[in-house]
Amino acid sequence: MKTLQLLIATLVLSATVSLAGSNLPNITPQQASQYLGKKAVVTGRVTEVISNEKGNFIKFAKKGSHGFTAVILDASRSQFPNYENMQRLTGRNISVSGRIDRDMDGNPNIIVDSRGQIRLAK
Repeated sequence: MKTLQLLIATLVLSATVSLAGSNLPNITPQQASQYLGKKAVVTGRVTEVISNEKGNFIKFAKKGSHGFTAVILDASRSQFPNYENMQRLTGRNISVSGRIDRDMDGNPNIIVDSRGQIRLAK
């Protein structure tokens, strides 16, 4: 429980300044493909977090389906204390800011390289 509280506190404190007052459009994960190549804030419920040697993949689509993913590559994990416990974000609403691109399968994603790009949503 303390680990979850630390993860939540870190996300809230580090991102509040970054996302607050930003002029970026606030969109849903389903709208992300309409904003390819543009910066936006994507807000939605995390359905699954996959962690492997390449990074953490925070998914916003139902298991087995394709959709928006926030990606924290292995090289950026040091920016996230307790990154190994990100599975605890499953079921929570979060906001992710950044440039929306496509992954290798053509699905929209944001590459997250700083804590300020993620925060818990209301």
